[in-house]
Amino acid sequence: MDPSHRALAVGLTALPVFPTASTASVMPDDPIFTAISHYRYAWAELCTINERTNPARYAAAEVEVFASGAALVAVKPVTLAGATALAKFIVENDQDHWACEALKTTLSETLPQLTGSRAA
Repeated sequence: MDPSHRALAVGLTALPVFPTASTASVMPDDPIFTAISHYRYAWAELCTINERTNPARYAAAEVEVFASGAALVAVKPVTLAGATALAKFIVENDQDHWACEALKTTLSETLPQLTGSRAA
């Protein structure tokens, strides 16, 4: 693989997984995409706030992070694309996200249903 193709492949793997307009008509909406996006947005917002200079705004943003994290744990993917997005989220956040063990359980329970295979 030449360097330009390798760079493109690496760049594509860094992109978030979202259904495209062409796949949206053939696959149902998956609420996991919204849950992941909401959590990422809430976390990014929290990271922009200085807790010392704006404690009230920081506390409100922290509540939003925990609420969106709880919502993420409560949502199960309903498509393989959604399961892939959840797996990617787990890999990216496994070391520092309090909910990753619960998300791994959700994924391990959901994947056999989505693929039609039996759990081992």
